[in-house]
Amino acid sequence: MTIYTLSVRNESLNATRFAVFQEKPELDVGSNVFTLAWFSKYAYQGTQAEFGWAINYSAIWSRPGQELRTGVVCKSSQTKAVDLNGPNTVTLGYDKENDAFDFSQVTEGKSGSIYTNCNDSVPHSSASPSAAAGVGIGMSGAGTFLVQTQPNINLTWTPKPKYFLVAGSFKSGEILDVQTIMNAGRALEIPYKGITSQSAYLDENNQLHLG
Repeated sequence: MTIYTLSVRNESLNATRFAVFQEKPELDVGSNVFTLAWFSKYAYQGTQAEFGWAINYSAIWSRPGQELRTGVVCKSSQTKAVDLNGPNTVTLGYDKENDAFDFSQVTEGKSGSIYTNCNDSVPHSSASPSAAAGVGIGMSGAGTFLVQTQPNINLTWTPKPKYFLVAGSFKSGEILDVQTIMNAGRALEIPYKGITSQSAYLDENNQLHLG
């Protein structure tokens, strides 16, 4: 299994967090996709943060106890390993009596995508804060994207990962306002074409660079 690495040096004048997130995958419905801070690490001035991952996918759901929105931290409540070219389909159900969600066993669907479905027992996330949940995908053991749950929704995810780095106070699993981050020029794309190791740094003017 190929391991990808990223070393990030903090050459700024302040301690900060570095977060890695991914570009949104293709999704076959118009649902609002929430991008999570995939990984996040704290680095003091003059120190280095190390990230590493493999391209192994999972289906996830998260129940943060409130409606999904920017700033909410969504830890994975359950994960199921999936394979784009093998078992890749799961269905989320809800047990009303015990107020609990659970994934089905993984089955095999059409290759090339990940299928996360919700059956008719799943309540709308807007029904109450306690019912609020998200269903989506992850990579290398951590969540990357969520959509708010609703009954009888079938989501087809076709991931083509691109990786981005941002500095700030973002925690792992936090829902990011990607549009604002990108429009402000705060994110740095980390390319891996033909390589598996990259490095970057935050300069004294709080700008990110490769190298």
